[in-house]
Amino acid sequence: MSQSLRSLALSAAAASSLLVVACGGDDEGGSGSSAGSGGASTAPAPDEGKQGGVLNQLGSSDVDYLDPGHTYFQGGYQVAYVTHRGLYGFKPGTPDPQPDLAEAPPEIAADNKSITVKIRKGVKFAPPVNREITAKDVKYAFDRSFSANVGGQYATAFFSSIEGAPKKPTKGVKPISGITTPDDQTLVFKLTRPEAPGVAAALVMPITMPVPEEYAKEFDAKSPSTYNKHVVASGPYMVANDAEGNLTGYKAGKSIKLVRNPNWDKATDFKPAYLDEIDMKTNGADASVDAQQVLKGQGMALDTNPPAAELKQAVTQFKDHVRADPVGWVPLLPAEHLDQAVR
Repeated sequence: MSQSLRSLALSAAAASSLLVVACGGDDEGGSGSSAGSGGASTAPAPDEGKQGGVLNQLGSSDVDYLDPGHTYFQGGYQVAYVTHRGLYGFKPGTPDPQPDLAEAPPEIAADNKSITVKIRKGVKFAPPVNREITAKDVKYAFDRSFSANVGGQYATAFFSSIEGAPKKPTKGVKPISGITTPDDQTLVFKLTRPEAPGVAAALVMPITMPVPEEYAKEFDAKSPSTYNKHVVASGPYMVANDAEGNLTGYKAGKSIKLVRNPNWDKATDFKPAYLDEIDMKTNGADASVDAQQVLKGQGMALDTNPPAAELKQAVTQFKDHVRADPVGWVPLLPAEHLDQAVR
């Protein structure tokens, strides 16, 4: 199972990118993004990360969708995996899947036609929902992804063997009979074909990220769904929002502001999530200008392929902060935020 999960995750993030991050930050864990920081530091890597600070990411493109049931491209996944908790995920620095919202590995029946997943207790939605997440929230996430209103782009490819799964997108959200919730902490997938190992491998995908039906159903009733502008987080970060859940931190084609989810409990999560805030610029027009800002300490992270001159400068002058990642990322960043920025 682990190998299948790993392969699936790598294919989902296969697009090659380069992340360049200026090193800085004070001893108290503050942001190292000020213009007067004098550029990237060559200080030795600390043994562990520091709590606090703001990551400023300079990029040239927006996410496709913030809705975890709709996103399909790397930019959307980057935000999804820090703002939501799927059933399974990847601990920074390790290649094998770990239970995230789930509390243990999936239980696969001997006939390979049933999967049971136990949901972790104590994980809560961010404001404005503010309640504990249950198995029903994951079931609804699956149900809605098969809806034409939501537009899930891989649901039928990976999960067609679930009993009652639609052959084509439904009009509105329809319950899938093969996904049941015997209690608040139990999720059962019944399959029409003996494909449980493959389906279990796909439980690292954003489709498993919980969505509160009582809150989202009015948005999902529209075609297309407007949940993308009201997404509720379950991970350590959330897109800044107001009391009604409107995403005030999202300016389409311009910027995304991620702030702490006040309901996130570190004790339930393997993600260290050191940063206090992540500010993403998504309309950079000149990669060279952005790369120079990063290298001079005026920015924090570059989320695009830098021109050859800036790349050469980064890997020759700041090579202690470069690491190759299996999915094709080549990050250069302060070691205290290395895993957080990559994952």
